[in-house]
Amino acid sequence: MTTLTRLEIPGLSRAADIALVTTNLRDVPGARQLTTQVRDSGEAVVSILSSGNLNSEALEEAVNVAGFKVANMQIIDDALAQAMADQAPSRQAARSKSPS
Repeated sequence: MTTLTRLEIPGLSRAADIALVTTNLRDVPGARQLTTQVRDSGEAVVSILSSGNLNSEALEEAVNVAGFKVANMQIIDDALAQAMADQAPSRQAARSKSPS
């Protein structure tokens, strides 16, 4: 089972700060793959894939050490199944439009 953890971090937008935060988060046991999206609002969303739930206190501490705070944490168990379910309507619509 793949777990997706999303951290919303206000004020995280500079490349050097993002690098520091992601380096710290990679050190959390179980974190496999990280991606960061910076929103126009100046808030970053860091997505972390893992094979199970990560220690939320360790994630928050990794962000805090870099001088930032986690505003919101979202944990999605079985993230692959959730992603496929989320994409199903658009895939069905695309199939309906394609000529047979």
